[in-house]
Amino acid sequence: MKRRTLWMLLSVPLAALLLLAAAAVWLLTTESGLRRALVVLEGLDRVTIRVDGARGRLIGPLQADTVLIEHPRATIRLRSLEADYEPSELLAGRIAAERIRVAGIDIQVHPRTEPPRGAPAFMPRWLTAVADDLQVEEARITSPQGNVLLLRGVGGSARVSRRSIRFRDVKGDAGNWSAAGASGSLAAREPLALDGNTTFTLTRAREVTGQARFGGDLGRLLVDARFDSPARAQASVTVTDLVAALRWSATGELEELDLRRWLDEPPLGPLRGSFTASGDIRSYHANGQLHGDGLPERGVDFDAALGYADGVLLLPEVLLAVPGTSMSALAAGEITLGDEPRLGLSTQWTDFRWPLAGKALLESPSGQLGLSGWRAFAFQTSGRYVVPGLPPAEGSARGQLTATQLLVEESSFAALGGRIEAAGMVTRDEPRAWTLSGQARDVDPAALREQLDGRLSFGFSASGVGVASDARWAGAVTGLSGTFRGQRASGAGLV
Repeated sequence: MKRRTLWMLLSVPLAALLLLAAAAVWLLTTESGLRRALVVLEGLDRVTIRVDGARGRLIGPLQADTVLIEHPRATIRLRSLEADYEPSELLAGRIAAERIRVAGIDIQVHPRTEPPRGAPAFMPRWLTAVADDLQVEEARITSPQGNVLLLRGVGGSARVSRRSIRFRDVKGDAGNWSAAGASGSLAAREPLALDGNTTFTLTRAREVTGQARFGGDLGRLLVDARFDSPARAQASVTVTDLVAALRWSATGELEELDLRRWLDEPPLGPLRGSFTASGDIRSYHANGQLHGDGLPERGVDFDAALGYADGVLLLPEVLLAVPGTSMSALAAGEITLGDEPRLGLSTQWTDFRWPLAGKALLESPSGQLGLSGWRAFAFQTSGRYVVPGLPPAEGSARGQLTATQLLVEESSFAALGGRIEAAGMVTRDEPRAWTLSGQARDVDPAALREQLDGRLSFGFSASGVGVASDARWAGAVTGLSGTFRGQRASGAGLV
């Protein structure tokens, strides 16, 4: 009797253990168990979790059509989730996933309508999540104000606990900028704290590259940035209000900008200087001073309004001036970035000279210039010009500026009391070979030498080497007509 009673007493807990084991097997190894576990999960904590189209087992791997997470501060929707994780970690309140693939994540950040209840948290206090290999095809983050950040090719690894997110080797492409190799941490507080480092690129063509170290929070983030291309530079940047209405300001040093990256024989540089800048995501303002070969010894001050959209750097206003002089230029235009950039620019100036440093070959009290192209430029110009040793001329010209020469295809100037129409070429390198041809109408030789009074019209052509007074050249005059020193003149000649 005693033995039978003992057996009955032992059979109850044994049966309970067997039932518990069977329930655990059912829960961990069947799709029905997975669904039941998700039902329990959906009711935990202040965070609401809903999973639709779940397939697989609780011990993994797991697939789901959508995962919806409702948090007081954000709504998160995951599309086409695939996760392969270590089931034994679940017993310790830890999700350890070796591999997670998500087709898309949509995050809608909610405006705060009430003071936070308790300390901010990323996860329920009983749960930690670790992802060794996370890949997201597309992530869309929408701020309370409706600003949208779209990232593609997001990847990396992360460890998410109640109070922090630690991330490593994170990458993402936002189109106009991208980051790679980002490592650091997020701390759950108000506002969200952020600390780490990354490499980055700016512009859709990936023209701007560098590295950054950042620290602060989403209200105010301090960034030390180092740029590698297209220029070597460093900057200290302050970013404010990252979520709602991002603004930034920066001070920095331009160590070297070599225009040979784009131009075969640039007339200036390498350039160096200092700058300050500020702006938001799409529009900027910068000012500072540039120095370098080909610039005046005092340098050139610049003050520029800029913008960026869809691979185009917008230049609504750029003011350049040489300190201590009246030389200045006001420019506007745009640069289309890419493997072969394109510049479109219009400029007005006061007291311009070329070259900017050294002996002037051309001076212009006032004028304007339009440029388009990159390695070779088409130009149109008009204004008042002075070549040293010659009377001033006023008019317009069009042509091309290449790596080897300045080509004037057509020009018309009021000069020498009449009008001169000409075309020609001058090489950019010494000894400056040149050619010139055209037509002079009703010009007065006395403008060159007082005793040579008259009015002459003629065709001309000339070529030479050098532009100084001792240059070697030869010229021809045809169809000469008019008066010279009170006498009728006609004929042709060689000089």
